Amino acid sequence: LHRNELDRLGRFLVQLGGQSPADERLETVLLDWDRRRQRLRELLPQLGARQAAEIMMAFFEHGVVSEPVSSAPWQGVPLAIVGGPLLRSQLDLFDAVESIGDRVVLNATEPGERYLLPPLPSGSAGRSPLDILTDHYFDHSVDVLHRPNSRLYDWIGARLTQRRVRGIVLWVHVGCDLWLAEAASLREAFGLPVLLLDEHEARGTSPRDLTRLGAFVEALR
Repeated sequence: LHRNELDRLGRFLVQLGGQSPADERLETVLLDWDRRRQRLRELLPQLGARQAAEIMMAFFEHGVVSEPVSSAPWQGVPLAIVGGPLLRSQLDLFDAVESIGDRVVLNATEPGERYLLPPLPSGSAGRSPLDILTDHYFDHSVDVLHRPNSRLYDWIGARLTQRRVRGIVLWVHVGCDLWLAEAASLREAFGLPVLLLDEHEARGTSPRDLTRLGAFVEALR
């Protein structure tokens, strides 16, 4: 069904004056984006949380991988931020976390690491590049809306263990029942403390949030 929708969209774009790329051209584009994602994966562990988020946003918005300004991630209590969309105007959430002695080692918001596809599969000779693209995106989609959402928990769980995360900040937009409903499940699945933060329209934190974050860190310590 997903592939059929891509074909239908392609025919529509051709009717508007677009061109259907040859397999060789599409394969070149796929490999180019695969190399960009690989460079991004290499950079992320070297960066502080805010700079990593900014570089990922630039990648998803414009397809560019910016070279980092510095490579000195903050040292502190390792946290994961999980949840819905995080806007540019709300990136001070990362600054707030670091200001109280924590560090974000996993950004699983949108757009965050959940949206960074793994490398393309090898040994796909003879297959259509569009088939490869369709399967790769579909097989590695990680989102809260899936039912069952075991893929989301598998993805998060592996990274929590690998990065020795000690607490989870759940970032929830007002009215987003899907993420709000995951708070208890995240606690039960991973046995970690979970702090629920509601998003704010213009910024990532409020004085109340800073107080709650501070108390959360003290409890973890």
